[in-house]
Amino acid sequence: MLKFSRMARKNIFLIVGLLFLCGCAWFSSSKKERTARDLSEPSAKDSQVSIIKKGVLLKPKRLRNGGGLYIAPFRAGEGVEASETLDRIAYMIARGIYDMITPEGVDPAEQETVRQNLFRVVTTGNLKEADFIIDGHVTKVQSPSTMGRWIFRKKKILLGVKGKMIDAKSGEWIVIFEEEQEGLRSQEDHKQLGHRIGQQIGRFILTGINTIE
Repeated sequence: MLKFSRMARKNIFLIVGLLFLCGCAWFSSSKKERTARDLSEPSAKDSQVSIIKKGVLLKPKRLRNGGGLYIAPFRAGEGVEASETLDRIAYMIARGIYDMITPEGVDPAEQETVRQNLFRVVTTGNLKEADFIIDGHVTKVQSPSTMGRWIFRKKKILLGVKGKMIDAKSGEWIVIFEEEQEGLRSQEDHKQLGHRIGQQIGRFILTGINTIE
């Protein structure tokens, strides 16, 4: 009888041990599944990224008081040729940004809510007044070739940029962004796409004003 009791106790301990191990394995698996799901589901802050192709508001609180903004001319990125045409595209990108985030460019219906948080234009002549600097590159300037237009009936043009907005005093990164726009060659050129890209970047920066950290 004593021998049976010892064996029974061993079996009970074995069963309890197996149940404990199974429970740990389930908890670990469940935790991994939750973690993977959490990473794949956008947060409230990430949901604003849909305004542009890719974007991150690293320090949105810094944007809420506005300030002086200098936009460095966007330079040719890898695989893009520097040219006078690119300079004109860069000008239109800057103009598009300024149009969206300076008082002159804001819809009158929205001015009352964002007036205190808007930015003012800073040029190279008064660069010391800049609180923020936007610096970027043109990464794509695409047009259909003659063969593409006539044989494959390709009609679209495309422009892409990458860049960042930094604190002019500390050098700290405030915003990073990537955007592309395409249009019909018969209706738009790359300068117009550049202006549209600038407007989208401006809209994305303005979302930082209402972002809760």
